[in-house]
Amino acid sequence: PTPPPPTPTPNIGNAVQEAILLINSGAVAAALRILDAALAGSPKDLGALVARGTARALSRDLDGAVADFSAALAVEPRYADGYKRRGQTYAAMGRDEDALADLQRAADLAPLFMALMGGGGGGG
Repeated sequence: PTPPPPTPTPNIGNAVQEAILLINSGAVAAALRILDAALAGSPKDLGALVARGTARALSRDLDGAVADFSAALAVEPRYADGYKRRGQTYAAMGRDEDALADLQRAADLAPLFMALMGGGGGGG
């Protein structure tokens, strides 16, 4: 007998939301399985790429995280949070010049966002 076909993800948004909940609860491996399946059907989904990049970074797969954040930025080149996350991952890898370039790009795209995240200068 032939095995049944894989069950498609009914809604990639639901899969990403479920994966984010799993990541937040510490179940990173389970989140990665969901995100891998979601991206198999929708390889350019921005939310799924960012979530998987985050999960990979948390599981210390830094090269995989950079690949996912880079793929997300290929989909949406003006996504400031993608540059911030990739920059943070580069920093964790010791790639300081790449980290600074990405964090600067994030600040250029969304200066208020970066200031609120503690990345902006300014005194009081």
